[in-house]
Amino acid sequence: NLKVYGSVRPPEFNLAAIPRTRMKMVVMHGATDWIIDSKDARKLVHILQTLGHSVVDYQVPTKKWSHTDFLIGQQAGELLYSETLKYLDLYAWDGYVY
Repeated sequence: NLKVYGSVRPPEFNLAAIPRTRMKMVVMHGATDWIIDSKDARKLVHILQTLGHSVVDYQVPTKKWSHTDFLIGQQAGELLYSETLKYLDLYAWDGYVY
């Protein structure tokens, strides 16, 4: 961050700069993620929805789910990958023009 932005922290990303399209988004997060906590994930969803985006808030339905569980969690297939495939099936060809 120091090298690229000249600061310890990167600049805030302007979410309003995301073009409003018919694209649908799904924000997936875990209850015990140390990178982004559920409160912050829900805040992101709320901001995006307020800006007019179609966004689904999906918290992995278990009390303990952290950042690495998205890749190597023992229940990832059941709790995450099946949901990911569900949303891909729902939204993949929902009138979106490339």
